Amino acid sequence: MAMHPRISVVIPTRERADTLAQTLRTCVAQDYDNLEIVVHDNASAPATAQAVERHGDERVRYFRSDKRLSMRANWEAALERTTGDYVVYIGDDDLVTIGGISRLAGLITSTGAEAIKWSSVNYIWPNRSTTGAGFLIVKHQKLFGDYTFYDGADILDAMFAGKLRMSLRTFHVYHGCVSRGIIDKVRARTGQYFCYQIPDAYTAFANAFVAGRILHVRHPVTSFGHSANSNAMSFYEDPAKAAKSGEGGTPYGQFISEVEADDTAPYPYNSHIRSMSYHGLICLHIANELFGAEREINVQAWLDAALAETVEDPLYLAEAHEAPVLYDYDRMLKERLPPPPADLTSAHRERVSTYGNRNTITKLDIPTLIDGEDNSFTAANILSGLMDTGYRAAPLGVLSPARHAWHWMKLRGRARPMIG
Repeated sequence: MAMHPRISVVIPTRERADTLAQTLRTCVAQDYDNLEIVVHDNASAPATAQAVERHGDERVRYFRSDKRLSMRANWEAALERTTGDYVVYIGDDDLVTIGGISRLAGLITSTGAEAIKWSSVNYIWPNRSTTGAGFLIVKHQKLFGDYTFYDGADILDAMFAGKLRMSLRTFHVYHGCVSRGIIDKVRARTGQYFCYQIPDAYTAFANAFVAGRILHVRHPVTSFGHSANSNAMSFYEDPAKAAKSGEGGTPYGQFISEVEADDTAPYPYNSHIRSMSYHGLICLHIANELFGAEREINVQAWLDAALAETVEDPLYLAEAHEAPVLYDYDRMLKERLPPPPADLTSAHRERVSTYGNRNTITKLDIPTLIDGEDNSFTAANILSGLMDTGYRAAPLGVLSPARHAWHWMKLRGRARPMIG
């Protein structure tokens, strides 16, 4: 194992120059030299290139597609530009933690891991916050440096059994780290690395077919950002609004229009079904087929989870009734749906309206304003004051009550000056 492995941080982007500029600040602030930061621009206006040029860091490599691509195709094109021994994908409103890449390189060197997944916190941008101020959503068990190896075969068995769907132990390249060897093994079997229109979710399943051991770290190297222009956030909006594409539409609406124009996608995408367990089932089905495994999937368990996620929000349920049948699973799910609801109030909107001021036994909402700035760069600096910097091996399974209590006391002590 090289003492200083080359690491590629990939940022696919589209018309988000404002958030991209701050995300790049967290990247170029890294103290690791053998790093490349690949920005792959999906045919954006000139403001995106200008945001990249302002940083003037030789580790940043900028590429631009001349035509608009689907998210999947843009991620695939970005991968072609990477030269690292290890690859990490983040979004253009996400962040890299202070010193995160050096710590990641140290873990790679000391453990020999080829597949690494870390717990991440969530940063809510001011333009997405219901309070008008940015904040971090922090859980103590995600910050304090324990790491555990999981066997890839066990993870795959749990996926087929429907016991492990989209949890921390599902290993994907988005806010995770994949060796070039794993990427090459997947592409040798499937042609493209990203074979579904939710590219990060798909790689969680494809990687499991070839990864020997998966290292899970309770310590964020990178963390999620949620801004007004986020695809993920737009996914949960009013489906009638989100379905509008083109000028004036939402990011998710644009995502759908680009999916429909993607003539290189090997499998279709059903945009009417919002359940991530449903899309996880489709990803597992695709990987099972492409790898020629012909293993039996516990479809009942997957569909039970998909149904529960669909009916919990009236908007998702109403839209699922309108879904076309692209896979047999679509028909099976639709047969299980209760009647369409009369009240179409979004449960998701009601839920997030309470965020921003929580100070509970499980979550802290920590403000991220520093000297008049509130963005992913200030969030990264706030986060660095909460985390440990070292790592310790941990036993398989959940944290003990004693370690939960110890982590919680450490977090509360460090957060007290920030939240009062």
